[in-house]
Amino acid sequence: NDDAKGWEVHRGYLVGRRWNPRYAVFVAVAVGGLLVVTTGATQALAIRMAVTVPTWTTPTFSLDAILGIAVPLFIVTAAGQNVPGLIVMHHSGYEANDRLLLGACGVASVLFAPFASHQLNMAAVTAAIATSGESHPDKNRRYIAGMSCGVFYILGGLLATFIVSLFSAIPAGMITPWPVSPSSVPCRLRSTTPCTRAHIKRACSKPLSSPWL
Repeated sequence: NDDAKGWEVHRGYLVGRRWNPRYAVFVAVAVGGLLVVTTGATQALAIRMAVTVPTWTTPTFSLDAILGIAVPLFIVTAAGQNVPGLIVMHHSGYEANDRLLLGACGVASVLFAPFASHQLNMAAVTAAIATSGESHPDKNRRYIAGMSCGVFYILGGLLATFIVSLFSAIPAGMITPWPVSPSSVPCRLRSTTPCTRAHIKRACSKPLSSPWL
């Protein structure tokens, strides 16, 4: 079923991560594509060739929007993206100009907010990938990875309609990041509470013996 295929994709990623981390995602995609083709699980493909055009949205200001949307997004962005992004760059050996970087993010957010591209930030996960040794052995040439991310983000945005239409042929279990059916998830992974031994024991019918928990 689709859930089983989803688990196989996860396994493919883990295997790729173990042997060649740089191509782990490609291995997972290849495993998923092979499973879909061999099992005949493809769905009707409705490709839409269209360029996504940015749409202007006139900003409106209200106290409810500021307190309910703007302030929470600002806190989440600062704590979850900007601060970790600067820390990642520091640990990767780069002396980042925090005022220049954060100021540029703020100005760009204001300029592109009417096009639904607000809260531009340091992107901690992308920064971790682009500044790691896997992007380039020479840290002075890793900027190419960051620039490539920007270029492909723009291309992905312009081709969003086409990309989304491609996903119409992929079974749901191959897209969902975690198996949809709780019954297909091993008992040890089915806890919705923090992953402590006591919590998982209460959530599962069988006691755990794995030392890593």
